[in-house]
Amino acid sequence: MSLNPSGMGGSSWNMSRPNDEGYSLEIWGTVVSLQEVQARMYNPNSNQPGAPRFWPDGHPVMNIRMGLATPDGSLKTVTFGKAGKKQVSGEKPSLHMQLFNLTNRNMSELVGKTLHLWTWPANPTTGQVWGQGNPRLFGVEEVEGTKYELSSPLPPEFLVPELLCNDGAQGGQPMAPSPQMIQQPQVPPMQGGYYATPTAQQYQQQTLASYTRRKFE
Repeated sequence: MSLNPSGMGGSSWNMSRPNDEGYSLEIWGTVVSLQEVQARMYNPNSNQPGAPRFWPDGHPVMNIRMGLATPDGSLKTVTFGKAGKKQVSGEKPSLHMQLFNLTNRNMSELVGKTLHLWTWPANPTTGQVWGQGNPRLFGVEEVEGTKYELSSPLPPEFLVPELLCNDGAQGGQPMAPSPQMIQQPQVPPMQGGYYATPTAQQYQQQTLASYTRRKFE
């Protein structure tokens, strides 16, 4: 599985594969979910997902995944890395910071907002194609006075604040857990090859808001 779970035809925004269905350099949608998902290693030579990423201390590397209700009622996702010190300071570009700046210093306020996001096939200034060392750039704006709704209920894997990779359930090669991870109780895998963290029983906006304040204040 990829970082985009199954359910009601939900799929990631195809901004980089011109020969695949749904390719577009821009997308409109109303934010219906916002959560952290475990990052994966980049795997350019295979249709299979890369291995789950972990920090040296054994904790998972987490990205942010935003779910959008598009004008036709379908669910599209946009997954992006968290802003680091250089992104927060403005030294490096960051979709995380662009979205954060649309809120009142509270990322959970994005839920319910309608957004227009766009990108380019290559860096519009240098002409350099996207890749390691040349992260993709985005444009972001809020579209006021417009709301889109999903044609089907939001799948349950989008209703929790955190999701970890669960490749063992998909026949992959699970990474040996660190001592910190061994101490955590295991829970059954959810749809889409992920399992919820033990405390994530339902999506709680105040949990994400608390995280955001701790990171940016």
